[in-house]
Amino acid sequence: MNRLRVGIYGVRCALNIMRRGLAGNLAQIVAVTDPDAELVRNTSDEISSLGAAAYTEFGRFLGAGLDAVIIAGPPGRQASPAIRALRHGIDVLCYPMPVSTLDEAFLLERTVREGGRVFAFAEPYCYRRGVMTARKMYRNGDIGKLLSVEATRVGREPLTTKVPKGEAYLPSTFMCSASVGPMFFATGLRPLRVIGMETPRAGFTSSKGIKHASAATELFEFDGGAVGRSFHGELSCPPRFTLTMCGETGTIEVCGDRLLHHDYSSGRRISSDLRRSVPRFPGANYYEDDLENAEASAICCFIGKLLGDVDSAACSVDVWRALDISLSGLLAYRSVLDGGRVFMMPDTRTDDGREFCRGDRFTTDPDADAKYRLPPNKNRGAGKQETLI
Repeated sequence: MNRLRVGIYGVRCALNIMRRGLAGNLAQIVAVTDPDAELVRNTSDEISSLGAAAYTEFGRFLGAGLDAVIIAGPPGRQASPAIRALRHGIDVLCYPMPVSTLDEAFLLERTVREGGRVFAFAEPYCYRRGVMTARKMYRNGDIGKLLSVEATRVGREPLTTKVPKGEAYLPSTFMCSASVGPMFFATGLRPLRVIGMETPRAGFTSSKGIKHASAATELFEFDGGAVGRSFHGELSCPPRFTLTMCGETGTIEVCGDRLLHHDYSSGRRISSDLRRSVPRFPGANYYEDDLENAEASAICCFIGKLLGDVDSAACSVDVWRALDISLSGLLAYRSVLDGGRVFMMPDTRTDDGREFCRGDRFTTDPDADAKYRLPPNKNRGAGKQETLI
Protein backbone atom coordinates (compact mmCIF):
# COMPACT_ATOMS: atom_id res chain seq x y z
CA MET A 1 0.00 0.00 0.00
CA ASN A 2 1.28 3.46 -0.89
CA ARG A 3 1.71 5.65 2.15
CA LEU A 4 -0.23 8.90 2.39
CA ARG A 5 1.79 12.00 1.55
CA VAL A 6 1.52 14.37 4.49
CA GLY A 7 2.76 17.94 4.90
CA ILE A 8 3.18 19.78 8.21
CA TYR A 9 2.65 23.49 8.81
CA GLY A 10 4.81 24.26 11.84
CA VAL A 11 8.51 23.40 11.93
CA ARG A 12 8.77 22.57 15.63
CA CYS A 13 5.87 20.14 15.48
CA ALA A 14 7.21 18.64 12.23
CA LEU A 15 10.62 17.91 13.70
CA ASN A 16 9.04 16.35 16.79
CA ILE A 17 6.82 14.08 14.69
CA MET A 18 9.56 13.07 12.25
CA ARG A 19 12.27 12.49 14.87
CA ARG A 20 10.04 10.15 16.87
CA GLY A 21 8.12 8.55 14.02
CA LEU A 22 4.77 9.57 15.47
CA ALA A 23 3.02 9.50 12.09
CA GLY A 24 3.24 5.69 11.99
CA ASN A 25 4.02 3.55 8.97
CA LEU A 26 1.04 4.41 6.76
CA ALA A 27 2.04 8.04 6.25
CA GLN A 28 5.14 9.77 4.95
CA ILE A 29 6.03 13.34 5.91
CA VAL A 30 7.12 14.84 2.59
CA ALA A 31 6.82 18.62 3.08
CA VAL A 32 7.30 21.13 5.89
CA THR A 33 6.58 24.85 6.09
CA ASP A 34 6.18 27.53 8.74
CA PRO A 35 5.00 31.15 8.94
CA ASP A 36 8.57 31.97 10.06
CA ALA A 37 10.57 31.66 6.81
CA GLU A 38 13.87 32.16 8.65
CA LEU A 39 13.11 29.21 10.90
CA VAL A 40 12.42 27.07 7.81
CA ARG A 41 15.76 28.07 6.29
CA ASN A 42 17.65 27.41 9.53
CA THR A 43 16.20 23.90 9.88
CA SER A 44 16.08 22.93 6.21
CA ASP A 45 19.10 20.61 6.45
CA GLU A 46 17.57 18.55 9.25
CA ILE A 47 14.18 18.54 7.53
CA SER A 48 15.85 17.22 4.37
CA SER A 49 17.79 14.58 6.33
CA LEU A 50 14.47 13.30 7.70
CA GLY A 51 13.09 12.85 4.19
CA ALA A 52 10.97 15.97 3.67
CA ALA A 53 11.26 19.12 1.56
CA ALA A 54 11.29 22.53 3.27
CA TYR A 55 9.14 25.33 1.88
CA THR A 56 9.21 29.02 2.81
CA GLU A 57 6.05 29.75 0.77
CA PHE A 58 2.73 28.23 1.82
CA GLY A 59 1.38 28.18 -1.73
CA ARG A 60 4.28 26.06 -2.98
CA PHE A 61 3.87 23.79 0.05
CA LEU A 62 0.22 23.15 -0.86
CA GLY A 63 1.31 22.30 -4.40
CA ALA A 64 3.60 19.48 -3.26
CA GLY A 65 1.10 16.71 -4.09
CA LEU A 66 -0.18 16.25 -0.53
CA ASP A 67 -2.96 13.94 0.64
CA ALA A 68 -3.21 15.60 4.05
CA VAL A 69 -1.80 18.49 6.06
CA ILE A 70 -1.12 18.77 9.78
CA ILE A 71 -1.66 22.39 10.87
CA ALA A 72 0.46 23.06 13.94
CA GLY A 73 1.52 26.69 13.70
CA PRO A 74 1.40 29.39 16.37
CA PRO A 75 -1.68 29.24 18.66
CA GLY A 76 -4.35 31.63 17.49
CA ARG A 77 -3.11 31.49 13.90
CA GLN A 78 -4.48 28.13 12.73
CA ALA A 79 -7.71 28.92 10.91
CA SER A 80 -6.34 30.68 7.82
CA PRO A 81 -3.85 27.97 6.74
CA ALA A 82 -6.38 25.24 7.56
CA ILE A 83 -9.03 26.88 5.37
CA ARG A 84 -6.54 27.41 2.54
CA ALA A 85 -5.52 23.73 2.63
CA LEU A 86 -9.15 22.55 2.69
CA ARG A 87 -10.00 24.78 -0.28
CA HIS A 88 -7.01 23.26 -2.07
CA GLY A 89 -8.68 19.85 -1.71
CA ILE A 90 -6.42 18.62 1.10
CA ASP A 91 -7.65 16.95 4.30
CA VAL A 92 -6.55 18.67 7.53
CA LEU A 93 -5.53 17.62 11.04
CA CYS A 94 -5.27 20.64 13.34
CA TYR A 95 -3.34 20.89 16.59
CA PRO A 96 -4.90 23.18 19.22
CA MET A 97 -6.70 25.45 18.78
CA PRO A 98 -8.43 25.68 15.36
CA VAL A 99 -10.03 29.13 15.66
CA SER A 100 -9.46 32.35 17.61
CA THR A 101 -12.73 34.16 16.74
CA LEU A 102 -16.34 33.13 16.24
CA ASP A 103 -16.18 34.33 12.64
CA GLU A 104 -13.26 31.97 11.97
CA ALA A 105 -15.47 29.16 13.34
CA PHE A 106 -18.17 30.13 10.83
CA LEU A 107 -15.68 30.18 7.93
CA LEU A 108 -13.98 26.91 8.90
CA GLU A 109 -17.24 25.01 9.34
CA ARG A 110 -18.60 26.30 6.04
CA THR A 111 -15.40 25.33 4.21
CA VAL A 112 -15.53 21.77 5.59
CA ARG A 113 -19.26 21.32 5.00
CA GLU A 114 -19.30 22.72 1.45
CA GLY A 115 -15.97 21.26 0.34
CA GLY A 116 -16.50 17.74 1.62
CA ARG A 117 -12.94 17.38 2.95
CA VAL A 118 -11.97 15.79 6.25
CA PHE A 119 -11.09 18.07 9.16
CA ALA A 120 -9.96 16.54 12.45
CA PHE A 121 -8.71 17.99 15.72
CA ALA A 122 -5.61 16.53 17.41
CA GLU A 123 -5.84 17.11 21.15
CA PRO A 124 -3.49 14.41 22.54
CA TYR A 125 -5.20 14.37 25.94
CA CYS A 126 -8.31 12.95 24.27
CA TYR A 127 -6.24 9.89 23.33
CA ARG A 128 -4.61 9.19 26.67
CA ARG A 129 -5.14 5.64 27.94
CA GLY A 130 -7.40 6.71 30.78
CA VAL A 131 -9.62 8.93 28.65
CA MET A 132 -10.05 6.26 25.98
CA THR A 133 -10.89 3.65 28.63
CA ALA A 134 -13.32 5.97 30.45
CA ARG A 135 -15.00 6.80 27.14
CA LYS A 136 -15.54 3.12 26.37
CA MET A 137 -16.84 2.34 29.87
CA TYR A 138 -19.27 5.26 29.85
CA ARG A 139 -20.63 4.32 26.43
CA ASN A 140 -21.01 0.73 27.64
CA GLY A 141 -23.33 2.04 30.38
CA ASP A 142 -20.98 1.26 33.29
CA ILE A 143 -22.00 4.37 35.29
CA GLY A 144 -25.50 4.94 33.92
CA LYS A 145 -26.81 8.38 33.05
CA LEU A 146 -24.12 11.04 33.45
CA LEU A 147 -24.66 13.62 36.18
CA SER A 148 -21.33 15.47 36.18
CA VAL A 149 -17.88 15.44 34.60
CA GLU A 150 -14.71 17.24 35.67
CA ALA A 151 -11.24 17.48 34.13
CA THR A 152 -8.04 19.15 35.33
CA ARG A 153 -4.81 19.78 33.46
CA VAL A 154 -2.34 21.92 35.37
CA GLY A 155 1.41 22.21 35.78
CA ARG A 156 4.21 24.59 35.09
CA GLU A 157 5.45 24.33 31.52
CA PRO A 158 9.24 24.49 31.03
CA LEU A 159 9.23 27.63 28.88
CA THR A 160 12.62 29.34 28.96
CA THR A 161 11.97 32.29 26.67
CA LYS A 162 9.28 34.90 26.33
CA VAL A 163 6.27 33.74 24.36
CA PRO A 164 5.60 35.29 20.92
CA LYS A 165 3.68 38.55 20.85
CA GLY A 166 0.44 37.09 19.50
CA GLU A 167 0.50 34.12 21.88
CA ALA A 168 1.21 36.36 24.89
CA TYR A 169 -2.19 37.97 24.52
CA LEU A 170 -4.20 34.74 24.31
CA PRO A 171 -6.64 34.60 27.24
CA SER A 172 -6.21 31.93 29.88
CA THR A 173 -9.43 30.24 28.76
CA PHE A 174 -8.23 29.91 25.16
CA MET A 175 -5.95 26.89 25.65
CA CYS A 176 -8.66 24.82 27.30
CA SER A 177 -8.53 21.78 25.03
CA ALA A 178 -6.39 19.56 27.33
CA SER A 179 -9.21 19.56 29.91
CA VAL A 180 -12.35 20.50 27.95
CA GLY A 181 -11.41 18.19 25.06
CA PRO A 182 -11.37 14.96 27.12
CA MET A 183 -14.66 15.93 28.80
CA PHE A 184 -16.46 16.38 25.49
CA PHE A 185 -14.68 13.45 23.81
CA ALA A 186 -15.38 10.93 26.58
CA THR A 187 -19.04 11.86 27.08
CA GLY A 188 -20.10 12.82 23.55
CA LEU A 189 -22.27 15.55 25.07
CA ARG A 190 -22.69 19.05 23.66
CA PRO A 191 -22.32 22.13 25.88
CA LEU A 192 -25.35 24.40 26.09
CA ARG A 193 -24.02 27.11 28.42
CA VAL A 194 -20.60 28.21 29.70
CA ILE A 195 -19.26 30.41 32.48
CA GLY A 196 -15.60 31.42 32.74
CA MET A 197 -13.39 32.46 35.68
CA GLU A 198 -9.67 33.19 36.01
CA THR A 199 -7.00 32.90 38.67
CA PRO A 200 -4.69 35.85 39.36
CA ARG A 201 -1.62 36.06 37.11
CA ALA A 202 1.41 34.45 38.75
CA GLY A 203 4.81 36.09 38.67
CA PHE A 204 6.47 33.38 36.58
CA THR A 205 3.90 33.80 33.80
CA SER A 206 4.26 37.59 33.85
CA SER A 207 8.02 37.23 33.45
CA LYS A 208 7.47 35.37 30.17
CA GLY A 209 5.42 38.25 28.77
CA ILE A 210 1.99 36.64 29.22
CA LYS A 211 -0.70 39.30 29.57
CA HIS A 212 -3.46 37.13 30.99
CA ALA A 213 -4.15 34.97 34.03
CA SER A 214 -2.12 31.86 34.83
CA ALA A 215 -5.09 29.47 34.90
CA ALA A 216 -8.81 29.38 34.29
CA THR A 217 -11.92 27.34 34.90
CA GLU A 218 -15.00 26.81 32.75
CA LEU A 219 -18.38 25.64 34.05
CA PHE A 220 -20.81 23.91 31.67
CA GLU A 221 -24.37 22.73 31.36
CA PHE A 222 -24.74 19.95 28.77
CA ASP A 223 -27.58 18.63 26.70
CA GLY A 224 -29.25 15.98 28.81
CA GLY A 225 -28.83 18.02 32.00
CA ALA A 226 -25.33 17.01 33.18
CA VAL A 227 -22.93 19.69 34.43
CA GLY A 228 -19.17 19.97 34.01
CA ARG A 229 -16.10 21.77 35.24
CA SER A 230 -12.75 22.28 33.51
CA PHE A 231 -9.62 23.66 35.19
CA HIS A 232 -6.37 24.24 33.33
CA GLY A 233 -3.28 26.42 33.16
CA GLU A 234 0.21 27.07 34.46
CA LEU A 235 0.62 26.58 38.20
CA SER A 236 3.72 25.92 40.30
CA CYS A 237 3.07 22.21 40.64
CA PRO A 238 4.07 19.03 38.79
CA PRO A 239 2.05 18.37 35.62
CA ARG A 240 -1.23 16.72 36.55
CA PHE A 241 -4.22 15.43 34.58
CA THR A 242 -7.44 14.02 36.04
CA LEU A 243 -10.86 13.12 34.67
CA THR A 244 -13.86 12.27 36.86
CA MET A 245 -17.24 11.12 35.52
CA CYS A 246 -20.13 10.68 37.97
CA GLY A 247 -23.24 8.82 36.86
CA GLU A 248 -26.42 7.50 38.46
CA THR A 249 -24.95 4.03 39.02
CA GLY A 250 -21.23 4.62 39.35
CA THR A 251 -18.15 6.80 39.09
CA ILE A 252 -15.03 6.68 36.90
CA GLU A 253 -11.90 8.48 38.07
CA VAL A 254 -8.74 8.78 35.95
CA CYS A 255 -5.50 10.06 37.46
CA GLY A 256 -2.23 9.42 35.67
CA ASP A 257 -1.89 5.70 34.93
CA ARG A 258 -4.66 4.66 37.32
CA LEU A 259 -8.40 4.29 36.72
CA LEU A 260 -10.85 3.75 39.58
CA HIS A 261 -14.36 2.44 38.86
CA HIS A 262 -16.83 2.60 41.74
CA ASP A 263 -20.01 0.60 41.09
CA TYR A 264 -22.74 1.84 43.44
CA SER A 265 -25.03 -1.21 43.22
CA SER A 266 -22.38 -3.73 44.30
CA GLY A 267 -20.24 -1.34 46.32
CA ARG A 268 -17.16 -2.57 44.47
CA ARG A 269 -14.18 -0.29 43.79
CA ILE A 270 -11.96 -1.59 41.01
CA SER A 271 -8.57 0.06 40.46
CA SER A 272 -6.85 -0.60 37.13
CA ASP A 273 -3.29 -0.04 35.96
CA LEU A 274 -3.60 1.55 32.52
CA ARG A 275 0.03 1.23 31.47
CA ARG A 276 -0.69 -1.89 29.40
CA SER A 277 -3.84 -0.44 27.86
CA VAL A 278 -3.01 1.45 24.67
CA PRO A 279 -5.49 2.69 22.03
CA ARG A 280 -4.72 1.04 18.70
CA PHE A 281 -5.04 2.67 15.32
CA PRO A 282 -3.79 1.42 11.93
CA GLY A 283 -0.11 1.97 11.21
CA ALA A 284 0.79 3.39 14.61
CA ASN A 285 4.14 3.04 16.34
CA TYR A 286 3.66 3.07 20.11
CA TYR A 287 5.97 4.13 22.91
CA GLU A 288 6.27 3.71 26.66
CA ASP A 289 5.29 7.26 27.59
CA ASP A 290 1.54 7.84 27.92
CA LEU A 291 1.44 11.27 26.31
CA GLU A 292 3.72 10.14 23.48
CA ASN A 293 1.31 7.28 22.84
CA ALA A 294 -1.49 9.84 22.83
CA GLU A 295 0.28 12.02 20.27
CA ALA A 296 0.85 9.00 18.02
CA SER A 297 -2.77 7.95 18.46
CA ALA A 298 -4.13 11.38 17.51
CA ILE A 299 -2.18 11.37 14.26
CA CYS A 300 -2.73 7.72 13.37
CA CYS A 301 -6.45 7.98 14.14
CA PHE A 302 -6.61 10.74 11.50
CA ILE A 303 -4.58 8.67 9.01
CA GLY A 304 -6.77 5.64 9.72
CA LYS A 305 -9.92 7.67 9.11
CA LEU A 306 -8.60 8.81 5.71
CA LEU A 307 -7.87 5.17 4.86
CA GLY A 308 -11.42 4.09 5.75
CA ASP A 309 -10.83 2.45 9.13
CA VAL A 310 -14.14 2.40 11.04
CA ASP A 311 -12.62 2.51 14.55
CA SER A 312 -10.45 5.49 13.62
CA ALA A 313 -13.42 7.37 12.19
CA ALA A 314 -15.43 6.74 15.37
CA CYS A 315 -12.65 8.22 17.54
CA SER A 316 -11.82 11.17 15.31
CA VAL A 317 -12.66 14.64 16.69
CA ASP A 318 -14.51 16.26 13.76
CA VAL A 319 -14.90 19.96 12.97
CA TRP A 320 -18.14 20.36 14.96
CA ARG A 321 -16.74 18.81 18.13
CA ALA A 322 -13.53 20.82 17.63
CA LEU A 323 -15.56 24.02 17.45
CA ASP A 324 -17.50 23.05 20.60
CA ILE A 325 -14.12 22.95 22.35
CA SER A 326 -12.71 26.14 20.83
CA LEU A 327 -15.85 28.23 21.28
CA SER A 328 -16.00 27.15 24.93
CA GLY A 329 -12.71 28.90 25.56
CA LEU A 330 -13.58 31.99 23.53
CA LEU A 331 -16.98 32.53 25.16
CA ALA A 332 -15.66 31.67 28.62
CA TYR A 333 -13.31 34.65 28.32
CA ARG A 334 -16.22 36.93 27.50
CA SER A 335 -17.88 35.57 30.63
CA VAL A 336 -14.73 36.46 32.58
CA LEU A 337 -14.84 40.03 31.28
CA ASP A 338 -18.53 40.29 32.12
CA GLY A 339 -18.21 39.19 35.74
CA GLY A 340 -19.21 35.55 35.28
CA ARG A 341 -22.17 36.03 32.96
CA VAL A 342 -23.62 32.83 31.47
CA PHE A 343 -23.07 32.57 27.71
CA MET A 344 -25.13 30.35 25.43
CA MET A 345 -23.01 28.01 23.29
CA PRO A 346 -23.74 28.16 19.55
CA ASP A 347 -24.16 24.81 17.81
CA THR A 348 -22.34 25.10 14.48
CA ARG A 349 -24.17 21.99 13.26
CA THR A 350 -27.25 24.20 12.82
CA ASP A 351 -28.06 27.26 10.70
CA ASP A 352 -28.84 29.31 13.82
CA GLY A 353 -25.53 28.39 15.44
CA ARG A 354 -23.56 29.24 12.33
CA GLU A 355 -25.35 32.57 11.95
CA PHE A 356 -24.58 33.38 15.58
CA CYS A 357 -20.85 33.11 14.77
CA ARG A 358 -20.87 34.91 11.40
CA GLY A 359 -19.06 38.26 11.43
CA ASP A 360 -18.09 38.12 15.13
CA ARG A 361 -14.38 39.05 15.09
CA PHE A 362 -13.81 39.95 18.74
CA THR A 363 -10.34 38.83 19.79
CA THR A 364 -7.46 39.55 22.16
CA ASP A 365 -5.03 39.72 19.21
CA PRO A 366 -3.14 43.03 19.57
CA ASP A 367 -2.90 43.33 15.77
CA ALA A 368 -6.69 43.18 15.30
CA ASP A 369 -8.88 46.14 14.40
CA ALA A 370 -9.30 48.24 17.55
CA LYS A 371 -13.10 47.97 17.48
CA TYR A 372 -12.87 44.18 17.82
CA ARG A 373 -10.01 44.05 20.34
CA LEU A 374 -10.71 42.60 23.80
CA PRO A 375 -8.40 43.64 26.65
CA PRO A 376 -6.65 41.54 29.29
CA ASN A 377 -8.82 41.02 32.34
CA LYS A 378 -6.99 43.47 34.58
CA ASN A 379 -9.98 43.93 36.89
CA ARG A 380 -10.94 40.24 37.19
CA GLY A 381 -14.49 40.67 35.88
CA ALA A 382 -15.04 44.31 36.84
CA GLY A 383 -14.64 45.56 33.29
CA LYS A 384 -17.33 46.95 30.98
CA GLN A 385 -16.87 44.70 28.00
CA GLU A 386 -20.55 43.82 27.76
CA THR A 387 -20.98 47.06 25.79
CA LEU A 388 -18.59 45.73 23.12
CA ILE A 389 -19.96 42.23 22.65
